[in-house]
Amino acid sequence: MNVPRKATDVVTEHRVTFGDLERVELNRLISLLEEDQDINLLMRILNAVALPLSLAGVGYLAYLGLTHFGSFENPLADTRAAQAASAAAAVAAAGFDVGADGTIATPIDPATGEVDQEALAQIEAIIRAANPTNPFGRAIFGGGLLSGFLFG
Repeated sequence: MNVPRKATDVVTEHRVTFGDLERVELNRLISLLEEDQDINLLMRILNAVALPLSLAGVGYLAYLGLTHFGSFENPLADTRAAQAASAAAAVAAAGFDVGADGTIATPIDPATGEVDQEALAQIEAIIRAANPTNPFGRAIFGGGLLSGFLFG
């Protein structure tokens, strides 16, 4: 239901006048809002670009992982094979017996017919020098805490 309104007889106009302090504060507030608009625009642009770039980066890293390791079934297999080949080559270069398949023969002392511990220590030193490893990584992955769980 519409109620009719009476026309106004008198219009009173009020005028608000700012002093210097109010004008300075108002100008400061307006400049902060303008800066916020610029920052908000920049953040919207960055947010729009960040997600596709992140997804592309994750995809590229997964591609690199697959091309380097071949698959996710046993990611250390290729690395271990390369380390074994370099260790066998270093042991062969030192004059010890190495089979065609890369197996290192156990050194036997001809006088006693027992394992030559000194030669065995030399072979182990050559293998460690050919393939230096991080002791923390070796403790976790190389027969330590997670090797049976992850790669067993």
